[in-house]
Amino acid sequence: MAALVLIGLNVFDAWLMRIFLGLEGVELNPLAPPVIANLVARGLIAVATILILNLARKDNLLWWANLVILGLVCWHVAFHTIPPLMNHIS
Repeated sequence: MAALVLIGLNVFDAWLMRIFLGLEGVELNPLAPPVIANLVARGLIAVATILILNLARKDNLLWWANLVILGLVCWHVAFHTIPPLMNHIS
């Protein structure tokens, strides 16, 4: 179950970034290549991460990875929705 959540969160984050970059958003991470907004690439990276953790018998780390990705999704939602909302209210 944790593996499916990790894949889903990664694809959802890539989808959000594709939308935000299409709306004149800017990626602030200078280390982030264009792969960040590519849904297939993010899904494959998640699958590779799951396989590596399974082979290393570190399945319990999947939940930590899920928390990190969930935090990233929340950051992207907050960063791209709160400032425009505040500008609209002012």
